[in-house]
Amino acid sequence: MSRETSINLSVIAVAIWLLSYAMVLAYFRQRTLKPDPATEDLREESPAVVSLLVNNFEPGLDLVEATLLDLGARGFLEFRPSESGRHTVHIGKEFPSGLSAFDQQVFDRVSGSAIGGVAQLERTVFDDLYRTAQREAREAGLSQLRFDWRTQSWLIVGAVAAAATVGGSLFWASGLVLHLTAGVLVLLALLGLIAAGQRVQHTPAGITAAQHWLGVRQFMRGHSSFVEDPPTAAKRWERYLGYGAAMGVTHGASLLAGDRHLIWAHHDGRWRRVRVEYPRGWDRYGRSVPDLLRQAGTRLAAGGALLLFWRFESTVATNLGLVAGAYLVLRGLYLVIRTLIDLTPPRTIAGEVLRIDAWRPGRFSVRQDLYVWRVPHVAYLVVDDGESDRLTAWALPKGKFPEPGMRVRIAVRPWSRRVIQLALVESTVWHSSSSAAPWRG
Repeated sequence: MSRETSINLSVIAVAIWLLSYAMVLAYFRQRTLKPDPATEDLREESPAVVSLLVNNFEPGLDLVEATLLDLGARGFLEFRPSESGRHTVHIGKEFPSGLSAFDQQVFDRVSGSAIGGVAQLERTVFDDLYRTAQREAREAGLSQLRFDWRTQSWLIVGAVAAAATVGGSLFWASGLVLHLTAGVLVLLALLGLIAAGQRVQHTPAGITAAQHWLGVRQFMRGHSSFVEDPPTAAKRWERYLGYGAAMGVTHGASLLAGDRHLIWAHHDGRWRRVRVEYPRGWDRYGRSVPDLLRQAGTRLAAGGALLLFWRFESTVATNLGLVAGAYLVLRGLYLVIRTLIDLTPPRTIAGEVLRIDAWRPGRFSVRQDLYVWRVPHVAYLVVDDGESDRLTAWALPKGKFPEPGMRVRIAVRPWSRRVIQLALVESTVWHSSSSAAPWRG
C-alpha cells in the first residue's frame, strides 16, 4: 500500500466517524423548554431538583439556598435578621423528618456547623453535595444521559474501527510498528469527543415537569411582594419561597453570597438570577483583528514548514510532522475565515453592567509578552440586556472601565467576544443620567 493510499484511508475512516457523531448529536439534541401557562400549583419535586430542571441540570448555590428556605418553611430551621442586614440561620425546634437525601445532607451540614445554635454558613461548603440532587432527579425519571449505553457503545466501537484503520494503514504502508501509535492518538481524540458530548438532559417526564415549573415561575414573578420578602417570611409563604429561590425569583430572600457565576440582575423593574459563563479560549477570546490574524499567520507558517516533511521518506518523524502541520494549517485557515466573518457589522447590546472581573488567562499568563503565546490585556464584562437568564462575559480591553450598575451600550465582535465600542447611557451608581462620547478599544 502506498503512503498516499494509507493517508486517504485514514482520512475517510475518521470523516465517516465524525459524520456519524454529528448525526447522533443532532438526533439527541436537547429540546427547548416552553413554559406552561402561569400556575400556582406545586408538584412533588424538591426545590433542589426543581433548580436542576429549570437550569439544564447545572448545579449552583441556588440549590442550597432553596433547600435552606424550604427547611425553614417546614420548621427545621429559623431565620432572624441581624445588624449587618443579612439573616442568620438557627436550628429549629422541629426534628427533621421526611427529608430527601439532599435535604438531609444540607441540614446535617448546617447543623454540624452551628455554634450556639447559629449556623456558620460562610464557613460551610456544599459543593460536594450536588451529585446527590442530580441522583435524585435521575432516580425520579426526570433526567438521563444524552447517550444511552447502546448509543455510546456504537460510538466507541466506531471510534476503535476508525483508529484501527488509521494505525493499520500507516503500518501497512511503512512497516514501522511505531506508526500504530497514530491509531492510539486518534482513538484518544475520538473518545474525548464522546466524553465532551455526553451530558445530563431531560427525559420526556423531565421536560413536562420543567415546563410546569416554568409556569409556576411566571406566576411568582407576577407578585412583587413575594419576590422581595425576606427569609423570615418562609413560613408565611409555606414552601413557595424555597421554590422561588430554586428558580431565581426571590431576590429578597437571598441567604448566601452569590459568586461570579450566579448574579442577581434587575431589568425592567424585575429581579432575576442569571448564570454567567466566562470563556477562556486562549487563541481567540478577547483578541483584536490584527492579533487574530497574527495568530492565524503563525499557525499557517509553522504548519506549512512542517508539511515539507511530506517530501521526505516515510518515517515516524516525517509522518508526525505531517499530521502536526496539517492541523496547524487547518487551524490557521479556520482562524482567518472566522475572523473575516466576525468583521461583519458588529452586534450592539444595551443593558446594565453586572460585573467587571479580571480575566483568568491560561497557563501562559505568566509570560504575557511572548510573541506566540501573548495574552490579550482584557477584563471580563458582564452586561445584562434582559433577554436571557444565561449570559456569556464579553472581553473589554483595559482602559476606562464602567462600574456595576451603569447602563451601557456596547458594540461587540460576537466570535472573539471583544468589545470594540462602549458608551455610557445611564449610571445608577451615580444616580444620574448622562450621555457620553463612545469609549473605543
